[in-house]
Amino acid sequence: MNETALLDHPAPLPPARAPIVTDAPAQGSPGALSRVQKRRKRWLVGALLLLVPLSALVKPYWETQEMSINAVSVLGLVLLGLAVLGRCWCTLYIGAHKKEQLVTTGPYSLCRNPLYLFSCIGALGIGLFSGSMLVAAAFGLLVALVFIRVARLEEAHLAQRFGPAYLRYQHNTPRWWP
Repeated sequence: MNETALLDHPAPLPPARAPIVTDAPAQGSPGALSRVQKRRKRWLVGALLLLVPLSALVKPYWETQEMSINAVSVLGLVLLGLAVLGRCWCTLYIGAHKKEQLVTTGPYSLCRNPLYLFSCIGALGIGLFSGSMLVAAAFGLLVALVFIRVARLEEAHLAQRFGPAYLRYQHNTPRWWP
């Protein structure tokens, strides 16, 4: 094959794992996503209003065991600190770009929903800080269930808004855990 034929028909490139930052096309329904976000916030506030008072009625599991409640509380604080730092890291990357661009760098290169992942870690940390395994499981599970639902709705919105760029990102990047 001669050189000109090679230049006319380059070999196809594999899907890139490189960062994709794409301006959003005019299509998409920002109102639908806004409604999802408002619903998510109402569910989380409602759940916290229910679980926080109930957590005061639950006796910590560790008081009747050899393991110290202090160790569990410290683990809860560590997870809470990790969640705060992780959410700050995510915000540095997505900040002002959330509605205009598909951000796939920083924590978004490791998983598609790092803000939600760190929120789940924080909810588990809050529960552990209470010293109750029941509260820890309830907080962690409730927040995870809310974010699983919201993430699916957001993915549909992002696929519509960013098209093939988001679908490639979705294919190359895990949803939750790096």
